[in-house]
Amino acid sequence: MLGFTPNRSLHKQLKQMYARLVIFFRLRLAQVGLKGRYQPEEILSEAVLRLEHALKMGKNIYNQEAWLKTTGFFYILELRRHETKFTTLNIDVSEISSKSLCIQNSHTIGVEQLETEETYKLLGNSILELQASERELLVMRFFDNMSWNDIAQFYASRGKNISVTTLRQRGSRVLKCLRKVYRNKMRLLPPDKPDV
Repeated sequence: MLGFTPNRSLHKQLKQMYARLVIFFRLRLAQVGLKGRYQPEEILSEAVLRLEHALKMGKNIYNQEAWLKTTGFFYILELRRHETKFTTLNIDVSEISSKSLCIQNSHTIGVEQLETEETYKLLGNSILELQASERELLVMRFFDNMSWNDIAQFYASRGKNISVTTLRQRGSRVLKCLRKVYRNKMRLLPPDKPDV
């Protein structure tokens, strides 16, 4: 698609589109904090591969530049999500462990704060028991603040056409499952010690 063509005007149009896409992806990478980690040309290459795959699958794409922009942007979001997923978990675990040490060493922390710490720790462990696809859906919806439409477009860019209604139902089921896991963990906790 972006290769050599004997028609000079078409070749010039392709070069201009290439330049616009590179600039667009450079700005999007900076926007999500991945500038320097990935090159805009890498994003464009992945978007072109996905375009070729979609065309081979028989998908009708009327505005290829817009499709490449959208697909490339969703790919950037995938990269960011992949990088921040593990960083977020590591930060949360270290925060929890450092807060646990503070709790053990300090007698000035109120009961409410102790309960809050335990609640977050229990909730984090409950989330880790969900399936990877369920965690991914929760992260997109509640940590990345993506709308159901954005999530549907994200899956569409991966070749999975899932309706917004289906995603909402899945999200509801995942939350229900999370509540169940959390409540089961609550039941396993030892009873509170009476105040002395």
